[in-house]
Amino acid sequence: MKCSNACRAVLLAAVLVVGFAAQGFAAGFALYEWSNRGNGMAGAMTALADDPSAIAYNPAGITQLEGTHAMVGSSFVAPSAEVNMGGETYKTKNKVYTIPHAYFTQQINDQLWVGIGEYSRFGVGTNYDHDWAGANNVYKAVMKSFSIAPVMAVKVTDNWSVAGGMDFMRAAFEQKKMNAVLGDVHIKAEGWTVGWNLSTRYEFNDQWSVGLVYRGEQKMVGRGTQSNSNGVPYGSLTTMVANLPSSITAGIAYKPTEDLRFDFDVIRTHWSSYDSIEYNYDGGTDSVTSVKNYNDAMRYALGVEYDLTDAHVLRAGFVYDESPIEEGREDFMLPTSDRYIYSLGYGYKHGDWTVDFSGMYVRNEGRVIEARPAEGIPDTAHIHNSKALVGGMSIGYSF
Repeated sequence: MKCSNACRAVLLAAVLVVGFAAQGFAAGFALYEWSNRGNGMAGAMTALADDPSAIAYNPAGITQLEGTHAMVGSSFVAPSAEVNMGGETYKTKNKVYTIPHAYFTQQINDQLWVGIGEYSRFGVGTNYDHDWAGANNVYKAVMKSFSIAPVMAVKVTDNWSVAGGMDFMRAAFEQKKMNAVLGDVHIKAEGWTVGWNLSTRYEFNDQWSVGLVYRGEQKMVGRGTQSNSNGVPYGSLTTMVANLPSSITAGIAYKPTEDLRFDFDVIRTHWSSYDSIEYNYDGGTDSVTSVKNYNDAMRYALGVEYDLTDAHVLRAGFVYDESPIEEGREDFMLPTSDRYIYSLGYGYKHGDWTVDFSGMYVRNEGRVIEARPAEGIPDTAHIHNSKALVGGMSIGYSF
């Protein structure tokens, strides 16, 4: 059954509302939860990229979509961790963060496609009690972001497509920590940054395809405020400046049968450009630089998809994700170690509709942070039992 004009209007409105209003929280710093089909395959979609979420995974893939397509959905993340320090065990607060996504693609002619999407590429979600032992380092850190991503794709030949796109990212950051002089310190900043991406996809035959995506570095300049509970004059925070890293993703897909598909992706993120966060103040207060000096890091993802019937699809995946944080630069704001992700997914197709569900278990390796009292880490800390549960649903429609 085809969608009426009214149905089209409702779905497009849903895409636009989610796309321009979404400000989802997220656990971690770099995010890949861009659709629940993708989540079920551990984010390994670069060489397949054959549904509207290709706008996020590999925009060149939208040339596989005839006509008009839309998708909306969300992932829900519940992170947790424990820290042993000074003979005590501290746990993060139980929080659930939402990562929404929305995509719309349109075929213009046999060679040209356009699309627009909303998804989150970066995020942080960490919460401890305000009086825990590491509160002078941080007790709350939240970054929420969303990217509005228009793309254009061209089918150069029957087997080869290329695409380019923009990334209009809105990010907001909030941090709370304790200080012996200032008391409870509260920092807030938000702003826009513009980035770009280039991508390509090539099909060797009906079984093998490859994809490649490059995302440019983005400079985030957030304007904000800083306050403290003791009312100490400290100057007003004017800007908070950081570089968000570029990345390159390569993927290869193999379809041994019509019902079975594999995708293997490798991502190199150039975290070395995220070398510091600079806090600038007025009122005669000197700027403060928080040194990060991250290392470039790799992410490896393998996903599999099997059509159980024409209507029912099963998915699974695995990720190994390297930490970019070097020894001596760890803090309590982010998961600080390598992580492993195990995923499962289910898809249902009915006419022009698709519904996808996914679940992921994220396990972070334990890590020891040596005492750095000047940075709010009073004693050696052992981070363990650090994990996250992720689930979600996406709905798609082909007009």
